[in-house]
Amino acid sequence: MDWQYLKVQLSKKIMPRRFYQFNPTKIPFVARLAKKALMDGDDMLMMPRDKVIQVNKSLAAPVEEFLPTEVIAHFVKKASYICILDTCLCREALKCKHYPISPGCIYMGEGARGLNPKEGRPATVDEALEHIHKSQELGLVSMVGRSKLDCVTHSIGPGNRLMAVCNCCPCCCIARGIPYMHPLLGEKFNIIPGLKIVVTDRCQGCGACAGKDLCIFQAFSFQGGLALIDYSRCRGCGRCVSACPDNAIEVVIEDKNYIKNAIERLSRTVNVT
Repeated sequence: MDWQYLKVQLSKKIMPRRFYQFNPTKIPFVARLAKKALMDGDDMLMMPRDKVIQVNKSLAAPVEEFLPTEVIAHFVKKASYICILDTCLCREALKCKHYPISPGCIYMGEGARGLNPKEGRPATVDEALEHIHKSQELGLVSMVGRSKLDCVTHSIGPGNRLMAVCNCCPCCCIARGIPYMHPLLGEKFNIIPGLKIVVTDRCQGCGACAGKDLCIFQAFSFQGGLALIDYSRCRGCGRCVSACPDNAIEVVIEDKNYIKNAIERLSRTVNVT
C-alpha cells in the first residue's frame, strides 16, 4: 500500500478544518510542541510580486534591478534536483474558486528526490523558471525557504536539503492560519529583510487593503479614516499594493542589499546543491 500517497490525501481531507486545528496552538505549551514537530528549523520568506516593487524609488543611491523572483531563480539555478508538484495541495483541498489548482509548489535539493511520482515530476531549470513566471502572472505570491511541514506531509527530506517554493493565493494559503497561531509559530513566516510596506498620504481610507481574502495576516486597521499597518503582523506579501485603487500603498526598499541578504539567510538553513 502506498502510505506516502495516502498521507498526502489525508492532509487534503483535514485542510478545510485547519483554522480549528490552529487554535489550540495559542496555548504556549502546545505551541512549543507544534514548533518542534512541524516547524523546527524553519524559515520562510514571503516574496512580493516583482511588479509591486518600484525599483530605485526609495533610496537616494541607485539599486540594482534585482527583484524578489531573483531569490528563487538563484536557488533554482544551483539546485541539484528540482521537482514541481502537479497541483497546489491547499487550493485543491479547498476547491479554490478564484485561482487554478495548478501551478503547485516547487521543491529543490536532494530532499526532493523522494517525492512520490503521483504528486509531481522532475523539472529542468528552464521549466522551473517558467513555473515561477506563470505563478506571478496568475497573481500568486511565493513563500520560499525551509519548511518541515512539507517534509512531514510528503514524507521527504531531510529539511536542511529541501527548499520549498509555495505559490500562494490569498483565499486558500495555509499562511492564513497565522493570525490563529501562537506568535512562536507565526514568526517562522517573514518579510524579506530590507523591504517594508508603507501607507502614503494618498490613502483615502476605502478599506480595499483590509479585506479578509486580501490581507490574510490581518495587518490593517483604520484610524481617522486612514489605513494603519501592524508591522508585527505584516509579512510583506504586497497584495495590498496591487489592490489599492489610489496607489497609496508602496513597497519601500530600505536596504539595497535585500536580495543578497535574503539569499544568504536562506542558504544558512537549506542546502539545495
